[in-house]
Amino acid sequence: MGLLTQLIEIDVSDNELDKIPDELSSLTFLQKLYLKDNSFSSSIPDYLGSFTALTTLSLAKNHFQGTIPLNFEYLVNLEQLELDDNELIGTIPIGLSSLSLLTSFSVSNNYLSVPQSNVLGRDVLCDLLTNCDNTFIAVDCYCHRSQTASTSSLPSLSSTQSATVTSSETSTTS
Repeated sequence: MGLLTQLIEIDVSDNELDKIPDELSSLTFLQKLYLKDNSFSSSIPDYLGSFTALTTLSLAKNHFQGTIPLNFEYLVNLEQLELDDNELIGTIPIGLSSLSLLTSFSVSNNYLSVPQSNVLGRDVLCDLLTNCDNTFIAVDCYCHRSQTASTSSLPSLSSTQSATVTSSETSTTS
């Protein structure tokens, strides 16, 4: 890939790949990167946060572990971020709330939570999570509501969505 440093789109979805080639780190002009539905099981490479031309990053349906890289807040052109169906843990980085072009953000089916209620930018992040044009709703992200959660603690849902509160998670369906 060293000679292909000017590539702007790569789609290797659905290929049962288990390792991201190190050479990918030199493709900083990428605008669209699709690695969806493979067998990656490492952490998400930090160098992806330096791909500031990215508009689409699809890492869904893998086995990525660890946290969402903090430097993803530098992906200022990002419009679509798909991280659903992995094994990600921790808090969704508050810096993602500053990505003004992000219209599709999918992180369901991970072990993530939203930042504490007193964190600056949390409301923006929660609005992003609940208003994005996809199936992700903040309560679908294992926000770890207590077992006594009431429906008044849930975000408002449109008429095509429903919420279910269980002992360990809250889920939303459309």
